[in-house]
Amino acid sequence: EVKVFKWTGRNDYVALCESDYLSFGGGDGKYGLYVDSSFVDGTSERCDTFANETLCGEHDIPTRARFECLALEVWRVGIMTN
Repeated sequence: EVKVFKWTGRNDYVALCESDYLSFGGGDGKYGLYVDSSFVDGTSERCDTFANETLCGEHDIPTRARFECLALEVWRVGIMTN
C-alpha cells in the first residue's frame, strides 16, 4: 500500500540539501525524511510540511525512527498541481 503525504501549506520546508545531509519536510526541528551525507543513516519524524506519519525504521524515541538507507531513489521533487 502506498501512502501519499501532500504539502500542507503550513511552511515551505519541502526540501533542503546541505553539505552534511539531505532532508524533505520540516518544522520545529524535525524532518519528515533525513539522510546524512554518507547516504547511510537516516531518521523520519512527523513534520508540519506534509503531516506525515513516521515513515520507517525502529523508534529510538516515540516520535522519531532511525533507519539504515540501502538505496535512495528520487522520482519527483516539486509541488504537484491538479
